[in-house]
Amino acid sequence: RVPQATPEERLVAEISRDHLKDLPRAVGAYVKALEHSADDLEILEQLDSLYEQQESWRELAAVLEQRLPLASDEEQAITLLVRLGGLREKRFADLRGAFDAWRDALERDPSNEPARERVVAQLDDLQLAPEAVDVLESAWRSTNELGKVAELYDVRIRLAGSEGEKVGLLQEQAAIYENDLSDLGGAVRALAAGVVLDPTDTSLLDDLERVAGVHG
Repeated sequence: RVPQATPEERLVAEISRDHLKDLPRAVGAYVKALEHSADDLEILEQLDSLYEQQESWRELAAVLEQRLPLASDEEQAITLLVRLGGLREKRFADLRGAFDAWRDALERDPSNEPARERVVAQLDDLQLAPEAVDVLESAWRSTNELGKVAELYDVRIRLAGSEGEKVGLLQEQAAIYENDLSDLGGAVRALAAGVVLDPTDTSLLDDLERVAGVHG
């Protein structure tokens, strides 16, 4: 039989929390109760609230991680992941851990705006930017936001290690503008930037003249 927290343990925790307003005592009682019922969602939710009130950030992070596999649905799991990411970023300066949580949230729901915003913010971080680009491209493609995918190539180009790589990315960007977005002006700008980087690439120049002719 799975051990359960006793009614007495719960009562001590509730009295400490609600009547005595003794948050440390309430935490201690809930932690003791949790020893007998590690997967008790009610206790975990109470500890979640109490740790946040006490600003016990490491304990709060541990409880969020413990709640994740017990989430009742995808929406709750995503909310927990976004919270966990914010906690890791703001309280522990752990951008790697925070990014992992936001990435997991977007894998579950590519349209989740809070997770998107935090991953976008990592585009300025040299270490995380390459991964952030991949995560965002996957999310935006899955929701058919191809304009954002095209703009994301500006970051890929900035991160590219060689001019040849930049030219290849500009060609890919131009193709998205032309074929997926019917934005010939965007395609012209991308191809023109490629020609500036490599004036000897005749196929690039041919593409530029073709698209510019249609655009004009």
